[in-house]
Amino acid sequence: MPDGFLRYLSEKRAFESEAHEKAWIIRTTVNLCKNHLKSAFIRRAVPLETAEEIPAAPEQIPELPEALKILPENYRITLYLYYYEGYSVREIASILGKRENTVSAWLSRSRKRLREILSEEGKGAAAREG
Repeated sequence: MPDGFLRYLSEKRAFESEAHEKAWIIRTTVNLCKNHLKSAFIRRAVPLETAEEIPAAPEQIPELPEALKILPENYRITLYLYYYEGYSVREIASILGKRENTVSAWLSRSRKRLREILSEEGKGAAAREG
């Protein structure tokens, strides 16, 4: 992975010996590869042969895009990273530079607020039709 070599070049390090330098490069590259394999993209990837067996996504709620626009930005971003990108609460906290408890609270509040918005819109649509 080129990231390991970029780290090597960007960090000014004094190594005890060439063997120590080589060990650092190998260990850094291994750790970066492990991080890559744990990424949301890799976890959600499926072989092309099995892709046709995966059912299509359920119909989207037509009011959802408008309801999401009403939410505060931090709620929208958290929902997007969690549901669409597949990141865990811990990963989102790391990405946003927030505590895990904060991200969990945002997820909980955004779900609650989204339910409220959608139920209000559903009542309004029912009143217009009736």
